[in-house]
Amino acid sequence: MANQFMKMYFSGKMLGRLRCVLMMVLVIVLPVQASDSLYETQIPVKSQGGAARQAGFQRGLEVVLQRLTGQSDLRRLPSVAEAGRQANKLVSRFDYRDIPEQQLIDDNKYLLRVRFSQSAVNQLLRENHLPIWGETRPSVLVWLAQENTGRREFVSPEAPSFLRSDMNREAQEWGLPLVYPLFDFEDSLALSISDMWGLFADPILNASRRYGVNAVMAVRIWPAGDQLINGRALFIFRGQVMSFDFQGVQPNELSSQLVAQAAGQMAAFYAVAPEGADGRPIRIQVDDIANVSDYADLIRYLESLTAVRSVMPVKVKGSRIMLDVVIDGSMDQLDAAISLGRKLAVSSSYSTPKGMDPSQIKGTSDLQYRWR
Repeated sequence: MANQFMKMYFSGKMLGRLRCVLMMVLVIVLPVQASDSLYETQIPVKSQGGAARQAGFQRGLEVVLQRLTGQSDLRRLPSVAEAGRQANKLVSRFDYRDIPEQQLIDDNKYLLRVRFSQSAVNQLLRENHLPIWGETRPSVLVWLAQENTGRREFVSPEAPSFLRSDMNREAQEWGLPLVYPLFDFEDSLALSISDMWGLFADPILNASRRYGVNAVMAVRIWPAGDQLINGRALFIFRGQVMSFDFQGVQPNELSSQLVAQAAGQMAAFYAVAPEGADGRPIRIQVDDIANVSDYADLIRYLESLTAVRSVMPVKVKGSRIMLDVVIDGSMDQLDAAISLGRKLAVSSSYSTPKGMDPSQIKGTSDLQYRWR
């Protein structure tokens, strides 16, 4: 029974060559996103009546707050719970879509698509001193392996996997982009199934470098009987290696816990707490500003970052500009957010003025980049 379940859960018919190639491309270039925006979500509802709509708004707000904070239970805060009961006041627009008959679950006939006001939701979070995790988010590379009828193997792109589908669905709710290995010849040389099953961090990290991601998750699973599974996972982020064990859980429960753990760990670093800094401006130097258009794009880009309160140009000389940036959170968080955005590269062209000891200019700028 368990073996039949595992076969049903992890395997399917082999796909054609063309579909295989397309899938391998998609898994690397199309990270999973929450929706068009972190402030928008879709909630299944049974009707278009007022009570069902209000319940959908409340559930939708919970999903959005979870994405933005990396925390799953904010209803314990009285003011957040009250905002949930009046979630309609935070809605900027909504509409309905029919759910196809073959996809109906629990008599929910419609998808309520709702978008919340970004400014109103952010104000709610600030009033409750909650962190905000912005839209620029790092991808997580996910390696999957299974044991089935005594055989251990990778879950590859050409074999449809409900575990991968469940993780993708959970990742949408958390606003966490997931990508998957190609499992091509290079991957097969870089990571063996024995190293993967042992969850050895160094081989997994080495095999992951080609994908240029900021975080890696490796998951191995095996049957526990009665259509349940056991699992063990490794999550590697910013040099930290964390492991998680799961015993006798439903597949969707495993996916939910895996994604929640990853999102929580990443949000703890990237989410910016209001009033988290001392108010001192960060001095940023940016090189390779070629024209007025570059200058305008740079200012708009910096102002779009969640951590940034204000941007003030203080000096322009040639293609170099100095800016004072007031932030929430820490300078490390600002630097990390900038690194994710790929608009600015760490500058290697910073030069000490002739005849001046480098120690004399310490503090001239806190961070140095070049525009690209």
